[in-house]
Amino acid sequence: MINRALCPLHPFHAAERPVAAPVDGNEAACPNCYCLICDARVSECGHWRGGDAPAHCNAHSSSALWRQKRINAKRQRTRAVRAAQALVDPQPAMPFRSGLRSGLG
Repeated sequence: MINRALCPLHPFHAAERPVAAPVDGNEAACPNCYCLICDARVSECGHWRGGDAPAHCNAHSSSALWRQKRINAKRQRTRAVRAAQALVDPQPAMPFRSGLRSGLG
């Protein structure tokens, strides 16, 4: 898998700021391209061509704004995974405490 901005098959045109629509053909991607923001294949990105969010096809790691969007998206995915895990195992395991007496003395 390769970051879309680095795809050797499709030229990439960097925009200074995130914009709502694809810039100069950035939506084109090969089967190995992935979304820098979603960390997923292009086909799995719900914002690849924009819409209600900036078009992820324009994302590149040279932009501080896009890097921050990537960090925020990763935090959101981590929170979602933790919430799902909490549904499966709602009781956190009791921490092991060394030095406690067992009462068998």
